Amino acid sequence: MGHTEIEIEVKVLRAIHHAVLNEISCSSTIPQTILDVGFGNGVFTQAVSAAFSHSDITAVDTAVPKSFSSDNITFMKGSVEQLPFVSESFDLVITVLSLHHWKEKNKGISEIYRVLKKGGRIIIGDPLLEDWMSNRILGLLMQKLDGGTFTDKKRVSGYLNTAGFEDISIGLIPNTMKSLYLITAKKSYNFQVIGQNNISSKNHK
Repeated sequence: MGHTEIEIEVKVLRAIHHAVLNEISCSSTIPQTILDVGFGNGVFTQAVSAAFSHSDITAVDTAVPKSFSSDNITFMKGSVEQLPFVSESFDLVITVLSLHHWKEKNKGISEIYRVLKKGGRIIIGDPLLEDWMSNRILGLLMQKLDGGTFTDKKRVSGYLNTAGFEDISIGLIPNTMKSLYLITAKKSYNFQVIGQNNISSKNHK
């Protein structure tokens, strides 16, 4: 990877990390329990821990390097399609650059809904393939390099809606070459008929 490509990657990562951290900060209350699904190298999990030091943070991925350790983060091995937690365990679930790696995205979204407390939120930061040719070409290139399977706004909205989420919002993250999106939704406090949520699209500034 050349110098320019590395600079672009760093810029994009900073943008998505900033967007997710800002979204957490905008919550009416700071979440006491946070689950990070697909933590990868753990860099963003550490950033969340530093920003929200009083929150209890758990991070889960299919593999946990032996070098990973933290006083206020619990790293666990597990799959998003079968999360190793009891129902209604977390106030917030975040997943950054992980969704496209999930083999069963609909099942993963449903599992996240299960482990969220009533009124809890999900925040996703991930590439989405859209109709514009430039985005599609870029997305397919990223897919080839990263090895994942990207989805689009319509499908991810459907996954969230079917799981039972409400207040679904999907918007482009600035400074990410028009390829990365911030996706948020909330688990209702009350029983609702699945599939009747409001969905909005917006740009995040």
